[in-house]
Amino acid sequence: MHRMIRSAYRVGKLTHTLPVLVVLPLMAQAPFAWKYIGDGRMELREGGKAALVYNYGPQLKAGAPEDRRRCCYIFPLYTPGGVSMLDDFPADHWHHRGLFWAWPVVETKEKSTTFG
Repeated sequence: MHRMIRSAYRVGKLTHTLPVLVVLPLMAQAPFAWKYIGDGRMELREGGKAALVYNYGPQLKAGAPEDRRRCCYIFPLYTPGGVSMLDDFPADHWHHRGLFWAWPVVETKEKSTTFG
């Protein structure tokens, strides 16, 4: 009987604690929002602060060769401290881009998908 009471107490305690453990992190999170910033670019913001930019339209840095124009990648990607972690169009490697999906075709048993 004593074990059953102790078990019921633990379950009751867990029942009251669990919602708090689930809700607190959600309350601490700032909302994410997408913002169109022009020229085929969308910025993801967290609590009003830039987190990353998704370049969905063709991009070309001034001075880069025309054949290096590209789209569908993330640059910049910021740390929580606001530092950009990636590079895009570095002069010694024009083909490098921020964060991107390197496979143009993905195949599964049921489907084949072509990107970019």
